[in-house]
Amino acid sequence: MLFSAGTFLYVATVHVLPEVSSSKTQHNNPDGSVVIHEHKGFRSKDLVAIIIGAVLPVILSIGHKH
Repeated sequence: MLFSAGTFLYVATVHVLPEVSSSKTQHNNPDGSVVIHEHKGFRSKDLVAIIIGAVLPVILSIGHKH
């Protein structure tokens, strides 16, 4: 079970994070040309959300006993 869950998380991460971490902006110049800027990397909001999502299960499991 652990191996299949780890594989699923790896594949999901490899496919999703590159799409999330890049952004494109398009500007129209007065002369009619179009300029596209591509920014690679996470915005600070995205990075905080990823870190909170990774740490939240650990915080919720503190003090939980079966």
